Order: sequence, then C-alpha cells, then structure tokens
Amino acid sequence: MAKNPDKYVAFCLGLRANASYEAPAGSEQAGFYKNYGGYLGNGISLVSPNGKRLDSGDLGVAFNAWNKMPVEDRMKYEKLGDPKLNPKAVPPPNGGLIVKVYRRSLDRDGKGKLFTPPSITPVEADHENPVIPAEAQRDFLWLTKAEWKSLLPTDVKPGAKYPVPEAVTDRLCRFYLIDATTGITEQWYWSPKGVVSQKLWLTVAKCSDAEYVLYLEGMASYTRQAKGKEPEVVTFDVQGVLTYDVAQKRFTHFDVVGLSEKGHWRPGGQREPLGVAFELAEGDTPAERVEPFFGLQKGYNDAGW
Repeated sequence: MAKNPDKYVAFCLGLRANASYEAPAGSEQAGFYKNYGGYLGNGISLVSPNGKRLDSGDLGVAFNAWNKMPVEDRMKYEKLGDPKLNPKAVPPPNGGLIVKVYRRSLDRDGKGKLFTPPSITPVEADHENPVIPAEAQRDFLWLTKAEWKSLLPTDVKPGAKYPVPEAVTDRLCRFYLIDATTGITEQWYWSPKGVVSQKLWLTVAKCSDAEYVLYLEGMASYTRQAKGKEPEVVTFDVQGVLTYDVAQKRFTHFDVVGLSEKGHWRPGGQREPLGVAFELAEGDTPAERVEPFFGLQKGYNDAGW
C-alpha cells in the first residue's frame, strides 16, 4: 500500500460497524459486510469499495489482481444500502471521564523483580507463529460525570476513608482485570457469578484549597476454570493515586494499577503475573475517544451514555 498510496485507502471498522453486532438491516454497512461474506475483524484484508474480498491470505497477490482490473470496474459502486442507517460512533459521556487502559502479562526475574517479557505465546497460537512480540493490549474506561463525582470525598480531611461506589468498582474491576493479553478472545469479562469479592476504597491523603490527593486501594477476586482444570481463584491487588483540581473541577491524574501474581494463563497451564494499568486521557483526539470494548455488554452501563 505504501508504494501505491493513490490506489488504496486504509480504514478501520469499529465494533458497532460489524454486521454481526449492530449494523442495522438495510444499512450501507450491512450491505458491505454481506458482500464480504464473513467477519472483517482481527486481521487485514484487501476489499473493493463494495465490500468484495480480493485477498485469500496473500495481500501481494490481491494487489496485483486489483491493479490488473479495468479502471471502470474498480470505480464501479453498488447501491449497498441506506447510508443514513449506518451505526454512528458513540461519543464519550458529556462531562465524563476517559481513562486509558493497558493490559499485559508480566514475569519476575531471578531477584523477584517484575519485568515485561519480549514475547508471548497466544492461546490461539498456530504452528507457524507460536510466539509473537509481547505488547500491551489497550482499551478505554468511561465514567459519567455523576460517576466520577461520586469518587470525591464528602468529608474533606486527611485520613478520611470511604468506599468506591459499587457501580464504578464493578466496571473497573470486572470488565478490565482480565487475562486478555494477546487479544480479547483469551478471556471475556468476568461474569457476575464468577465474582468472589471486589472492594475498592479511597483515602484522602492530602487536601487543600487547590487540590485533593486520593489514595485508592482494594482487592478483587474471581473464580476461573481452565479447560480440564479445577476452578481457581484469581486475586488482584489494586492500588493507585487520583488527583483532583479544585479550581478546574476535574481529575488531573487517575493512576491505578491492578496486579495478579497468577492472573495470566499460558498455553499448557503455566501461571504468570498479570498487570493492568490505568491513566487519565485528555480525550481531545479521535484515538482517545474510542468506545470501550465492552461498552455494549450488559452490566457495563445499562443506563446508557
């Protein structure tokens, strides 16, 4: 594509554009997916403007085939459906909080210090590529204005301790403290039945007319059963620091980490540490306004944004 930028357009379709999720019947996007004839996700494909798949696993062959097609055939556009029915991207909640999430497997060296392994073996590893480079899996956490304001202390004095509201605790823990380190197919979010306990607390560490510094701490435990194994409890230690600017009336830091010593399952059953990090996003670019992956799922925010 880099050699012929005038002939190809790179584009990405989000979860709501997938016909198997929310592309309404009769919409242009639904027609595009129908022509494609499959799931256009978790990979790279070369397709025509009408959704016809041109590659069969070899993009180079597809490029050559496309270049040999008559120009009139490449420019021909089919009536795929009504573009007005296409699903729209869901914007972040008005006045809400956007938090970036990073999830990855970890390991410990000979001295017991945590480090990030350079490679990882996916659960769905194939024989040709059993090991891939290890990178953080990214997501976003959204909180409504009412939800993030519920994190503020009512008793503003050093040492004041209070629980994080259940709805916020459930979203942050159950939907993000998961072993999805090479793709979301490794582990879905925890089901309510799998919750052993999840409790988070905030403590006022410092407070002034300018800002509040809040320490977050807690534990979250879930029951998980690997194939052919007995059920096991996975426990996360959650700690962090939140900073609130009194004058600006907003959080300026949301630095939180969840760590489970045995949270990552390797193929074969070997257990390794799993880390999940959270940090505040400004939300001023399209890349930071992407809807949370589980934003459509029951229990994430049933009231809607």
